Amino acid sequence: MKRFLISTLVICLALSSIGSADMNRQFWDIPVNENLAGVKAFHEDKRPDMLPFDPAPDTDEVLAESWFGDSTDTYYANLWGWVTIPETGTYTWHLHGDNHSVLYIGTNENWESVEEVASIDGWSNIAEWNKYPTQTSQTFQYSAGQELAVWAIMVEGGGGDNLGIAWTLPGAGAITYITDFVSNIPPTPTKARNPGPAVDTNDISRDTTLEWESGKFAATHNVYFGTNFDDVNDRAPGALVGDGITETTFDPGRLEFGETYYWGVDEVNAPPDSTVYAGKIWSFTVEAEFVPISINDIQATASSSFGVSGPEKTVDHSGLADDLHNVDAADMWISGGVPATIEYAFDRTYKLQELWIWNSNQLIEAFVGFGAKDVVIEYSADGAIWSVLEGVGPLAQAPGLDGYAHNNVVNFGGVTAQHVRVTVNSVHGIAPQASLSEVRFYYDPVIAREPQPGEGAMAVSVDQTLQWRSGREADRHELYVGTDANNLSLAGSVSESSFDTLGVDLQLSQTYYWRVDEANDAMDPSTWTGDVWSFTTADAIVIDDMESYRDAEFLEIWATWIDGFGDEANNGSLVGANPGVGDFSPESTIVHGDDQSLPIHYDNSAAAQSEATRTFAASQDWTRAGVTQLVVWLYGAAGN
Repeated sequence: MKRFLISTLVICLALSSIGSADMNRQFWDIPVNENLAGVKAFHEDKRPDMLPFDPAPDTDEVLAESWFGDSTDTYYANLWGWVTIPETGTYTWHLHGDNHSVLYIGTNENWESVEEVASIDGWSNIAEWNKYPTQTSQTFQYSAGQELAVWAIMVEGGGGDNLGIAWTLPGAGAITYITDFVSNIPPTPTKARNPGPAVDTNDISRDTTLEWESGKFAATHNVYFGTNFDDVNDRAPGALVGDGITETTFDPGRLEFGETYYWGVDEVNAPPDSTVYAGKIWSFTVEAEFVPISINDIQATASSSFGVSGPEKTVDHSGLADDLHNVDAADMWISGGVPATIEYAFDRTYKLQELWIWNSNQLIEAFVGFGAKDVVIEYSADGAIWSVLEGVGPLAQAPGLDGYAHNNVVNFGGVTAQHVRVTVNSVHGIAPQASLSEVRFYYDPVIAREPQPGEGAMAVSVDQTLQWRSGREADRHELYVGTDANNLSLAGSVSESSFDTLGVDLQLSQTYYWRVDEANDAMDPSTWTGDVWSFTTADAIVIDDMESYRDAEFLEIWATWIDGFGDEANNGSLVGANPGVGDFSPESTIVHGDDQSLPIHYDNSAAAQSEATRTFAASQDWTRAGVTQLVVWLYGAAGN
């Protein structure tokens, strides 16, 4: 790979050629339905333009050939790419596969155009082309230079396995693999793809914006949205919320807590055809109104306990399965007498909203009555000054049966507290002791969370923009940054949940600590101090990543690194893996890490020099961030 780095400049000059372009293969190592109908059903929503796939493939790779074999057992797989028609004439397609497999060919490079041309309802050996009549397609007329989408799918149960795509060229009798004619061109999806929020995600902000990647030819987009799957799937008029919009984003307004929403985007081509391509249905679930405090962030103590039934049993989920409690006393707190007190200390101050209580649920509860009845609940910010929570009535008794759901909800109303104390003054029966099975505290997420980069992230760019999920009440965010976690400096105050670190001047190979305090002068308290997070910066700055280039318009490597093409008298260089046969793609065999490098072929017999030049849109500062070195990695042809 060729990279410019500030502390390490990597340039690989690859002077040997590579072959044709590669085929793509995805591989799902999962239980299979081993028949032709099964493989078609599995791949129904996995055509290459429908990425990302659900489920995601276990293997996603490129192959140097248009076939593979002897991989493993029990999987689904595909093989896809594009071919360039070498000459005008009549073509026939051929397929081998073990087991059941199907070959689809497009009339152009667009995946929407693919149709089934061959199949195998059974198995064939590698390069065994005549076992079934269906392995061979009808004849097709193509024109030289025409680009076609090619997609084969298969399922494997056990034993041998293979999949291969071949054709018969005009005037040729031999069957040849399409390997030498595969083209590196990007997918050309006609449907909307890559939705945001991602498919089937939870805990999405109720102020989220819908985003997607447009179909290649779409002029406008029709957005369908709602809480009823059938309405969105059937494109009911009431589900159309964005008609003919030109942007690839849509604001659905403030959403309901805990609600699941369904949405889809139909792509509408420009006139004169104005074809509508109906998109897939996506879904996500909005964040809950309140968030439970993690059991790892609560410490429980009590005035007394009995045997193994300590206060920690009320916050460790022991005895709970799907939020239903058992009848085992060892999974509950039992006091040494009545009255009794149990106290909870949190890792930080929270804006408390609810307390769920599973009362004592022993088998003898109905006869003896250990369950707490008359209680006093207090809260404190510091553990010293306490306030009584008003309006707490007698707690309901548990049934003393397995599968007990909580039947007590205490409303805290948004008080600020780090400590809660429950004093039990009486129980539901004659028991001389008090008992609780489980408790759970819920709070408003008013503190900044979900930092990006993630906590402890390594090799972070010095140009990294810091991002986080906002606290629910914040109208501004005060960001602190420094190299000492105990001595952070205010770096700025912003209204959005992101911060540009340019003004901080991050240095290479340095660990930084940062914190976001959420502020709103109209609220009490007006500021919620955030957690301290950390990240460590990379030891180099990547100036040019050769992995981004491919054979697509404006993305070619030679379109950025200008060679001597057309100016051979002054510059003897050509950029490309093998310019002699028209291959101007990046080098993929001779690389220094990753997958690509910059190949430069040079000939100084007619020119005084050979060079490839990149001009940056903006000037580069290669002295910032503590840079001290510039290193070049170079690989020349053997014997050169």
